[in-house]
Amino acid sequence: IRRYAKEFNMVAKNLSQEAIMAIRKYKWPGNVRQLENRIKKALILSDKPQIQPAALALMPEVLKPLMTLAEAKDDFQKRYINEVLELNNGNRSKTAQDLGVDPRTIFRHLAKQNEK
Repeated sequence: IRRYAKEFNMVAKNLSQEAIMAIRKYKWPGNVRQLENRIKKALILSDKPQIQPAALALMPEVLKPLMTLAEAKDDFQKRYINEVLELNNGNRSKTAQDLGVDPRTIFRHLAKQNEK
């Protein structure tokens, strides 16, 4: 940032904690140049003293807060059961058999989803 601030004759700005987190969590499909270009653009366009994630044009899902392990397990379990249900064309008994669980587990899962 300091190098680009000097290059553009600007005051160097700091990255906000959220921006740092977003940079770390973002799956950079390009190379270092992609990150450098985002930093340059944010430095030039940001009118705030700190560079925020929006100035880096990072996707909002990057900024989702971390889940607890229990929440992550629950989320994975829900998505996985739904995926296997779909593969089995909604057949609950076959899904329970494929997952090695009691059919009541699948029924409870579906009942819980219907409550929401």
